Amino acid sequence: MDIQSSHSWYTGTSSLASTKAPTCLLLKSDESFDSFGYEAEDKFADIVADNLQGDYFYFTRFKMDLYRKKMVTRGMEIQDINDKVLPALRVFSLSIEYLKTHLLRTLKDRLLTITMSDVKFILTVPAISTDAAKQFMREAAIEAGIDSGQLFLALEPEAASLYCRTFPMEMINEDGLSIAYKGSQYVIADIGGGTADFSVHEIESKTTIMELHKATGGEYGGELVNEEFVQMFQTVFGVDALHQLKREDLEDYKTLLREFETKKRTVKLQSTGSYNVRIPASLAEISKSRGRNLKEAINSSEYERFVSIARDKLKIDALQMQGFFDKSIRGIVHHIKEILNKFPNIRIIIVVGGFGECILLQEKLKTFFQKKSIIIPEHCSLAVLKGAVLYGHFPLSISSRLMRYTYGVHANLNFVHGLHPETHKFLDEDSKEKCRGAFVKIISSGSRVLATGTTVKLKGHPLSKHDTSVTTKIYYTEKENPVVVDDSCVFLKAITLPFPKHVHEKRICEEVYTFGLTELKYKATILDTKEVITDSIDLLD
Repeated sequence: MDIQSSHSWYTGTSSLASTKAPTCLLLKSDESFDSFGYEAEDKFADIVADNLQGDYFYFTRFKMDLYRKKMVTRGMEIQDINDKVLPALRVFSLSIEYLKTHLLRTLKDRLLTITMSDVKFILTVPAISTDAAKQFMREAAIEAGIDSGQLFLALEPEAASLYCRTFPMEMINEDGLSIAYKGSQYVIADIGGGTADFSVHEIESKTTIMELHKATGGEYGGELVNEEFVQMFQTVFGVDALHQLKREDLEDYKTLLREFETKKRTVKLQSTGSYNVRIPASLAEISKSRGRNLKEAINSSEYERFVSIARDKLKIDALQMQGFFDKSIRGIVHHIKEILNKFPNIRIIIVVGGFGECILLQEKLKTFFQKKSIIIPEHCSLAVLKGAVLYGHFPLSISSRLMRYTYGVHANLNFVHGLHPETHKFLDEDSKEKCRGAFVKIISSGSRVLATGTTVKLKGHPLSKHDTSVTTKIYYTEKENPVVVDDSCVFLKAITLPFPKHVHEKRICEEVYTFGLTELKYKATILDTKEVITDSIDLLD
């Protein structure tokens, strides 16, 4: 999810997309909205100073919860900074509602007579989001008061790719390479604060882009660098000391992280000397109360050679500052290398997202990929935001996508020796050999699907004409050709279809899966009566 509102005034398209402002939400004790972003961050610091934090809920950087949860459900909860919990759907919906309200207020202040019904809302999500996470975001936006018919999801690398096409690449790229021509291929690396998404796109025509490699990614964003910095403080001064600082003087803790944020943007490969970060006086007092002063804590730690203290400043060696980036950059480089091993002729890597502005990251990428052209578009941190607005105007700009997963259903099939594992073999009531839990493939990972939707139809019927329902268990996996449902398969949904009673005939049901859209669609129909049993799939219950 991206958190910022952008508008295209002349057509009424609004994008909810990324920003440098922190994803922070402050709620009152009755769970009603108080503030968002920097305002929430600053206000909560004052609340902590007055020891009133027990009367509030404060959620920060909660976007990653959707990525980290193996099972995203409608009723799942997330913790605030004080370990109090609320339904995640409410936290996300209140954040989106704030953005919607901010948009409408801005329109009114500019004396524009635009109402909610005039606006198309584009909600961006990482390309590596699961189907359930996408549905969760849609429901959060609907709960925030956005009509489902006016709401569309955009995949972040695709939005960034559309934005980059608006630039004359010859002006950006010193090598004279361009993505302006038909057949141009490039890696798009969307590297934000939390996740890094990687895709390969090709210019199909003057107006359309196609995906060449299914989306991959992981938690390699800029926040990982901050976590490494905090980890050093925890190692030197103790985990409990840092927790005490956050609990008793949140303003000092925030100031520490903000100062590091400023310093880390200046780190370069050729940096020498040291970087000075002010140590909060409150941390010095906490350390002293635990039996060690700051200097003693540093000298007894593994960072003794790289960190020193000078009055109220922590002096961090330039090599150590670069070391905070290692885990993040290794993950990013690894993903890009894997892609380029499959597409060795690709010469262009486009880097967007907030962390894409990091000088050290840019230098490292140019060092690792010397034979490639690394393009950093102007305002690359806003590429997804602005591209989402373009996607709202021209949704058919993306012509086709590649399936990230293989989808299939659980079934008991006739056992095939040499294909099905013996551990899955059983005898049915007629003593026939069967394979328990066979994977019946619906569509394969890597399959090309139209962005307007590619349908796959399955037909089935109850085992007996007296049965009143049939249940389909759907799974997905990264394997291209799974034989049985095993540990690599993730359970998606069990769909129970009720059948009308016809005593003298078997009823045939047609299930239609639509892939290629930004969201999975499903419909089930009784063929002989044309009765639609269901035209949706709920992945959150």
